[in-house]
Amino acid sequence: MESRDDVKKIRIGAMEQLGAIPKVLKELQELVPLPSVAYSTDGRTFGYEAPLSMSIPVGSYVALTAQGGGEYLGQVVTKEVSDRQGAEIGLELDPSLSALLPEGISFSSSHTYPLQRRYAHGSGVILGKLENDGYVPTTNEDGFQSADLAPAGESLVAAYLAAEGRAKLDVGRALYTEGGVRVPLKAEGFDRHTFLCGQSGSGKTFALGVILERLLLETELKVIILDPNSHFVRLDRVRPRNEVNRTSSSVLSPEGYEKLLERYGRVAPKLSLLRPAPYADDPSKLLRIRFSDLERHEQGLVCPAHPSWHRRLLRAGGPFVRRSVHADLRRPVSRRGGGRGLSRVLPPGSVQLPAGSTG
Repeated sequence: MESRDDVKKIRIGAMEQLGAIPKVLKELQELVPLPSVAYSTDGRTFGYEAPLSMSIPVGSYVALTAQGGGEYLGQVVTKEVSDRQGAEIGLELDPSLSALLPEGISFSSSHTYPLQRRYAHGSGVILGKLENDGYVPTTNEDGFQSADLAPAGESLVAAYLAAEGRAKLDVGRALYTEGGVRVPLKAEGFDRHTFLCGQSGSGKTFALGVILERLLLETELKVIILDPNSHFVRLDRVRPRNEVNRTSSSVLSPEGYEKLLERYGRVAPKLSLLRPAPYADDPSKLLRIRFSDLERHEQGLVCPAHPSWHRRLLRAGGPFVRRSVHADLRRPVSRRGGGRGLSRVLPPGSVQLPAGSTG
């Protein structure tokens, strides 16, 4: 006859077996395969499903191999996680375990458990179709019902990012590429409209600073920067090497830094940074504006309502200035709210007044 200690051990073992069921179910769920598939209805965008273990964050590149033929390069735009109910598993337990459990605890010997798997799904854009070691634009005829999806290799990404043209601007390393594929931009494209967008803190200002530096070093393109937030007022100076390496995708050696100083030294004298009077270190770099370029109400705010000042301004300016000022000063300044808010339009010292004036 079994002792109390033996019965207690058996009961503990039975409870452990029952407690192990969730772990067993989890292991079984991991054994259920989840395919990595994509589909496209228009040849330009795609939807996908993939296991969570696949590393395809938003912004990463993916290779799409259609079952009907055709290889494409895509970029993930959205990604969400959902649960999917799969097959059901039936478990049969030994009915004799019920007698070994503590009083008041019972169980059914037959159980059915649904398996659930979490998976990733989302959408993306098709960047091009691979043909003859290069990419061509896609059309509506490039849609596919099913395609294998996998993270794109470095060679595929590098082939897509390779810029054509005479001047190339190396602006950094492509994200989500293990070996660090470089990103060259076509320099000739910057003589047209270019738009940078992103949420706050995403790096727009930093990216624009890198682009401006590369344009200055690699091209003869003339650039005018309107910088109300003073982000680029030190564009004519080179940061210390330790600061450069802190934000650079590759470490710059002392020799490389010296070459950078030499190259930037040839460019810096060509830069002209104009600032308002309170911030301009050099009087020759004072930011000014033509009085005749102001709107009428702005001219009225700048000019004191005094006849003698008006006459001096008319004598100092040309015919165009005379016609403009004469037309504007007939209106009382008080109707425009006086001088309040003028600092928002014209900072102090930004307009050079005629000699002898007190305005």
